[in-house]
Amino acid sequence: MSVSIHKGKCIVLFGAASRQKYIFQSNRLKENVGASHLVKCAFEKDLIDAIEQKTPYSVNTDGWDKYTKATWDSNSVNIPGPQPMPGSCEKEFVEVIYIGGGQATLLCGSRDIANEVVKVWSCRLLKKAPGFRVTVGYGEVDDAYPTLAKAYRRAVDDLILCEEALPFGTTFHGLPPVRTCISTGFPASELSTEPEEPGQWISRVAHRKREVSKDAVTDELESILEEGQEFVIHFDQLGGSEGHSYIAVVHADGDRMGKWLDKVIDAPEKDDEKFIHNLRAFSASVSYQSLRALKATLNFLKTELERLKDILSVDTKKLFPLRPIAYGGDDLTFVCDGHLGLSLAALYLQEFAKGQIHVLDKWEPVSACAGVAIVPMKFPFAQAYAFAEELCREAKNRRRKQQEEKIFDKDVGCWLDFQIIQEGATKSIDELRDAQYQSLEGATLHSRPYQVTPEGEHSLAIVEEFQWKDFVEILKEFQSPKWPRSRAKELLRALIQGSEATHRFVNWARSRKLELPPSFAREKGWIGGDRSARKTPYFDPLEALDFYLDVKPTTGGGAPKKDNA
Repeated sequence: MSVSIHKGKCIVLFGAASRQKYIFQSNRLKENVGASHLVKCAFEKDLIDAIEQKTPYSVNTDGWDKYTKATWDSNSVNIPGPQPMPGSCEKEFVEVIYIGGGQATLLCGSRDIANEVVKVWSCRLLKKAPGFRVTVGYGEVDDAYPTLAKAYRRAVDDLILCEEALPFGTTFHGLPPVRTCISTGFPASELSTEPEEPGQWISRVAHRKREVSKDAVTDELESILEEGQEFVIHFDQLGGSEGHSYIAVVHADGDRMGKWLDKVIDAPEKDDEKFIHNLRAFSASVSYQSLRALKATLNFLKTELERLKDILSVDTKKLFPLRPIAYGGDDLTFVCDGHLGLSLAALYLQEFAKGQIHVLDKWEPVSACAGVAIVPMKFPFAQAYAFAEELCREAKNRRRKQQEEKIFDKDVGCWLDFQIIQEGATKSIDELRDAQYQSLEGATLHSRPYQVTPEGEHSLAIVEEFQWKDFVEILKEFQSPKWPRSRAKELLRALIQGSEATHRFVNWARSRKLELPPSFAREKGWIGGDRSARKTPYFDPLEALDFYLDVKPTTGGGAPKKDNA
């Protein structure tokens, strides 16, 4: 195989190890937000500035800029085509291939230039983002890897090895005796400037995260806010009434993105410019759809704040009751009032599924899964995020199983799982559910995860699977005046006792003109004869009764009711 005109050039792929740990290790929202901003800057502004200020090379971003400014939908007329890449006569250059999703990829004129770029970037991050561990993969165009596509694959494999390797040596934090930072556990070397922590010593890592938190909102999201309104920066600003001070941690992640990327990388495409075009188009379209869905979710909540202001116990004129923490690429993490998490997570999935991504000049449908951990406001945030991430994996596992078993030709779409977690919870989601979500007869009480379909579309899952729309409709009826809270609690206790107790409650309620909400389990409260296969659609809505507030105007349901038993 002939070697391209790019022989001798080097692709450099920049990534991060333990990015989630760096962002979510703190129990202070300001530090989580600041850490996310530092990670975002590391692969954007800090990378570009380090090259331009500390090396003789300029960075060409013109080609990538055309992709970031495009509108990535099938009706768009401004989608760019393949762009000319630097040829054999140009050796002293650095070209941005793409930036996004916690990664960046550059094409450098030689391996020596690539090494110099990595050196100045690493030195800059030691000062700008202390504690952030980064990784790098190299792919040179040579006789063994004669195209940019093959060199990129080599860089990906190199990056994976780097991410999986143990860090060199042991992190040397300081000499004893030292003060310990209450936020990170690292040696404390800086005085906190927080008014609630006068004289408190904190680590350099925590100090830097807090310092940049004020700059952590992009202009695109800042424009959503009303004049005088800000995103919350402390967890206690999310509101909550007495006895109901809960927050929702939402983590969403796109489906099959790794497989789509592999398809782009491994396509039998020998033209270097065409390969770079495919790579840029894929990356830009994924980021576009994720940001579009987030903005749509925020804008919808914005239109409903006037209606929700008295329910949320927060001054919505000054504070927006949702805080995006990490976004970009195909994943998203945000926190909000505990009553809004379920509704907003489902809304985000529905919005995300409206988009398409660009894969090898074809438009492909997208879907995502989400996990929602609803926790007390003082719950350790790093653990809450870990629960949300685990719930997202549970949703993906159910989606994967449904995809394998489905009898339809279409994709099974988005899935959502949630868990209401109390203080002291330390077990995994599976362990928690095995221990607490079994009826006295041994049947599983919960029906999560749920498939979330766009409004107006029919489910593509197996017909006996309960859907998110079923969950919402049942929950709204339980929140309506026709169902007194005391009766709902009696039904919950009957479900825990088992099918016979539930059937007795159903007959008793029916004699008093009280019917269970519509479902194909309405007759007895459960379906399925065998204990291991028995299901009920009513336990999940009853458990979430105090933690669901629909962001959309409805005639039924609404704010969680106080116990009037």
